Amino acid sequence: MKYKKSQTFMLVAVLIIVLLTAFVLIYLQTRIGDAAQFSSWVTGCKTSVESNARLRFFSFNFAEKIRCPIQDRKIEDSLDDKKGQNAAKKDIIKYIDACKDIYRNGNLDLFTDQNTYCGVCAISDFEDKGKEITSLIGDDINLINPISSDKVYGTIFIYAKGDQEIKEFNENFEREKNSGRIAAYTGPYIFPEWNAGVLFAEYGREDLKKIGCDTIPVKE
Repeated sequence: MKYKKSQTFMLVAVLIIVLLTAFVLIYLQTRIGDAAQFSSWVTGCKTSVESNARLRFFSFNFAEKIRCPIQDRKIEDSLDDKKGQNAAKKDIIKYIDACKDIYRNGNLDLFTDQNTYCGVCAISDFEDKGKEITSLIGDDINLINPISSDKVYGTIFIYAKGDQEIKEFNENFEREKNSGRIAAYTGPYIFPEWNAGVLFAEYGREDLKKIGCDTIPVKE
């Protein structure tokens, strides 16, 4: 009898170990897969941005539209506890930093005409409604308004080229900061012929117009 009990116990223990091992392997595979997809997206977008700048240097006629698929983010973490808040913040910061990296902090001479261009890197929606995020800690990221989980936000590279466009960009930027539509930003990166930055701002057709986006020269 004792032998049978011992044998049953061993079988249960082995089964538990096998199930735990399978769970860990699936979890690691998912994490590695997500990291690989993210890295591939960033690399592809950066290559397209650099190609646009390089081709423009030789001829305006050869410059193609930038190809950078918008990342649709559903932030599922609970915002009631510290762990969930931190996970949500990391996701937001991750895509702000990526957008900044993709467009080289606005350092490249992009696009042809004097205009205000916007490249939408990511759209973020929250599953846990009725909450706020009131702090973000990241390199060169300024949080100026609470992030409401009831709203949809875009991580947007904005690039104003031309004297009048830069003037309007600065006016729109200040107005939309004060209105609360811009929650966070990096930059502005100031150059003689253009200004640029990355915004984490309320997302929608009218919202893009209000922050000054005249054209979105990016293909999926």
